[in-house]
Amino acid sequence: MKSVTISQHKKLIVIACVACVVLVALYAYMYYSVNIATERAVAAKVLIQEHTFSDANANKIKKLYQTTEKQRADILKHVIPSNKMLTFIETLEAVGDEAGSTLTLSAVSGSKMSDTVPTGMELFHAHANVSGSWSSVMQTLMLAEALPFVTVLDSVQLDTSATAGTKNTHRWQASFDITMLASLATSTPQK
Repeated sequence: MKSVTISQHKKLIVIACVACVVLVALYAYMYYSVNIATERAVAAKVLIQEHTFSDANANKIKKLYQTTEKQRADILKHVIPSNKMLTFIETLEAVGDEAGSTLTLSAVSGSKMSDTVPTGMELFHAHANVSGSWSSVMQTLMLAEALPFVTVLDSVQLDTSATAGTKNTHRWQASFDITMLASLATSTPQK
């Protein structure tokens, strides 16, 4: 009888060992499956967030495009055609007359813009010298900045000198570079 009991115990031990191995294998498989499912879920969540963010940005850009349609149409009013450069020069000189100062332009030139901007655009450069009283020189600078064209004032320099024979009277001089954006189109901007 003793040999029967040991044989039954061996069978039970073998069955218990096989059950443990099966349980460990099943645990490893489930652990691996859960890790893969979690990684896929996280990747899907990130993809959804990126897509949602991208859609939100696209909607913002579309809305900005729609809300600025009138302003974009109006921008051509502020870009002078290149064949109307004389108009710009006359307008700039009239600024000096309006302010009561003497304005002279020198070194007027044009240059094509780089490939990073839309084609058909050109930059005109000029150097201006202004002389007069403090208020007229400042008003000339202010009016030059407020011209109804796309312009940039740069390298502004101010200087003063006493007027001969008078006390506390100074003559002011200013010099600046002005750059204007011009369209190579020959039509006049719409108003």
